[in-house]
Amino acid sequence: MQTTAPDTRFQALPWSELRALVIEADIEAERELCRRVAGADEQATEFFFGLYSSPILNYVGRNILHLEPVEDTAGNPDYTADILTDYYQFLSKPVKGQPWRRLLQFESRYNAHLRTYLSYITVNHFLDRQGEYNNLKKVDYEVKESVDVVSLINSDSLEPADVPDDYRQRLSAALEVCLAQCSERERLVIQLLYYDGVDTLTAFDRLLPYLRPQSDTPPERWPDKMKQDAVGQLRRRTEAKLKRMITQTLNTDML
Repeated sequence: MQTTAPDTRFQALPWSELRALVIEADIEAERELCRRVAGADEQATEFFFGLYSSPILNYVGRNILHLEPVEDTAGNPDYTADILTDYYQFLSKPVKGQPWRRLLQFESRYNAHLRTYLSYITVNHFLDRQGEYNNLKKVDYEVKESVDVVSLINSDSLEPADVPDDYRQRLSAALEVCLAQCSERERLVIQLLYYDGVDTLTAFDRLLPYLRPQSDTPPERWPDKMKQDAVGQLRRRTEAKLKRMITQTLNTDML
């Protein structure tokens, strides 16, 4: 792999100055950003997987994978939550024994900048994985009460208080049946996020033994946003699976 010798002027730059140069699309600053991310620099990593990569990931989530967005803190649609961890693992996974090779092999060719290079390899990566995301859609409900099964699986406009008692009992019985069929990880997700109501970072720590990251970077060192998004992805997958299972159970009149 061809590499470009580090420019010592950029290696010595304070983060605030380097960040400003990256935003201005200075190629040497972009190279230094890649080196700092690969070196686990906290500020560079937070910036790279947040503000810098979000336009690429939002494009992929909206136009390639056709995911449903969540709202960011400003109320804007955000398509990154379900793919950020995948993106991180794609870039950090060793290639030919070298971690972060995909990021470190970036160099300016034909006036291409880092975001152009990342857009190309990222779009191709997710095009190859489209099938895995076909069933990953945002569930059309949110859990309001952690132990209310109606809030968990109800897909219509009924409020929990309006659900007849006999139907509620059938839903609760169906949930019990389906939870027994879920994996240990899925049951723990339900326990932590719905019954115990813990925050996502605490849930992440408890779910660590069940995560299988495909990179050499330990999940404990992931940025907080990535940890939260990883838990959010597990939650949405678990909710969607439970909803399908419970609907099938009710439709087959097993209860």
